[in-house]
Amino acid sequence: MSIDQCDWPRSCNPLTPQDGDVHVWCISLIATSSDYEDLFSILSPDEQERARRYRFDKDRHRFVSCRGRVRMILASYLDESANLIQFEYSSFGKPSLAGPWADSKLEFNVSNSGEIGLFAISNGRQLGVDIEHIRPLSDLWGFAKRYFAEPECKVLENSDEDQLLLRFFECWTRKEAILKATGNGLQISPERLVVTLGKQPPALVSSSDPRLNCIESWWLHAMQPTSKYVAALALPSGAATINKWQWNI
Repeated sequence: MSIDQCDWPRSCNPLTPQDGDVHVWCISLIATSSDYEDLFSILSPDEQERARRYRFDKDRHRFVSCRGRVRMILASYLDESANLIQFEYSSFGKPSLAGPWADSKLEFNVSNSGEIGLFAISNGRQLGVDIEHIRPLSDLWGFAKRYFAEPECKVLENSDEDQLLLRFFECWTRKEAILKATGNGLQISPERLVVTLGKQPPALVSSSDPRLNCIESWWLHAMQPTSKYVAALALPSGAATINKWQWNI
């Protein structure tokens, strides 16, 4: 299912988010041949080299579409040419603005799955975002037992068959959003986070890892851009006003 089924408003003229606001953009990873060439041209040399290393055209095109459109969105916020924007990366791979924008308060994070990318940006608030295409998995229970906490596994066990995959990906996106927000990625084992699922508020309830200080204060916002995708946004200091759009270029 493509971005065409997303009912978020379409826009391409963002304003800098106010303090306490978060902007979330749904991005199509599909591009025409002409669009692909334009998007590839605005990538940095290291991004272009990374794109060339993809073995399959499908994966290369999705990478270029995501990175190129993220650059276009950031360019609109920064009032700058997309190809001039510079990034730096933490030791765990989390990107941030570099060069002339290193002192900017803009914080952002990006995720992609299937044919859709998700880009979140805030003014001075650390954040993480994750999206997953809801799809069958060959070893769902093996994965859950390895990476999910006992209370989460119990929710899956008690889920109806038609809700099982949704609950599984709800759990994974919420964990991943938190881990991405901290900048630690999977250096912290996901089963050491416990999140609520289903109709309960999607709040983090506990952590047994000392690297996630005051974890109870973290806040999660659940999203479902289309019926076949589920996503989550994580913030470390309470609720925020969330504005959602589709990027229409």
